Amino acid sequence: MLSFTTTHFSVYCVKELKVCTVNFAAGANGTLSGTASLTVDPGHILTAAEIPGVSPAEKYKFAGWQVNGQTTDPVGAAVNSDVTYTAVFTRDYYEVTNESGISGLPEKVNADEDLSFTPAAEGGLVTGVSVSVGGTTEKLAANADGSYTLKSAAITDDVAVSADIIKSAAIKFVTRTDCLALKTGTQIVLLNTAKLSGSKYVLADGTALYWSKVFNAYFAVVGADKTAASVSAGLTTADGDATQVFLRDVDLNGDGRKNIVDSCIMLYIKGYMAAQEIIKIVNSAE
Repeated sequence: MLSFTTTHFSVYCVKELKVCTVNFAAGANGTLSGTASLTVDPGHILTAAEIPGVSPAEKYKFAGWQVNGQTTDPVGAAVNSDVTYTAVFTRDYYEVTNESGISGLPEKVNADEDLSFTPAAEGGLVTGVSVSVGGTTEKLAANADGSYTLKSAAITDDVAVSADIIKSAAIKFVTRTDCLALKTGTQIVLLNTAKLSGSKYVLADGTALYWSKVFNAYFAVVGADKTAASVSAGLTTADGDATQVFLRDVDLNGDGRKNIVDSCIMLYIKGYMAAQEIIKIVNSAE
């Protein structure tokens, strides 16, 4: 005779609870402070208190967080899977090294901004500027007003600036207000410096400066819009002595003739130069 035994089984289903890991990493040129990793339940909303602090390296700034190369803000984000937020740091500014001791040059330039400046040299004239970025040197062309601009696209590293300087030189102007004999829209530029031997000074437009025997300085007729900065920025030298003039050797008033009017202008300039020397002596005495 067969007998059967009934056995009862109980089946239990154990559900594994899923958690998500949130990691925070520092990109290049910066560090993090605080918790770098969190374990949270799915659907958790990140708060500002859970985000670590960021500290950019010198010359850099914090530009935001990225996930897989995409910029995103972790604050308020819902976490449904493992995720890593990377802090991104970008250049904040570049240092500017003044290699020639000129004035008018800033000590730094903000990233993505042009470096613009109007250089000056105490007791001298700046006639050209060169910049070096990342080991590459180039000569900058002056703007019409005598300033210089290095475009932001060319600034990829710290900048070194050097200048060509004529020492012991000064530029002055005799305007039509000073001397009515001058043609409207013109003025006389005076370059007060030692005479060159075997070479001459030339303006940006190719005009060669004369050398005056009357007042021992270089000069030329230029437009009334010219300034000391714009003249000096375009000043170069060329082979050959400057043409020396005395009184009526140059048509200064633009009437197409060389006559007594031009002589009067030359004499006026001589008096002007003498007056400037007297003013200089008086000021130094004070």
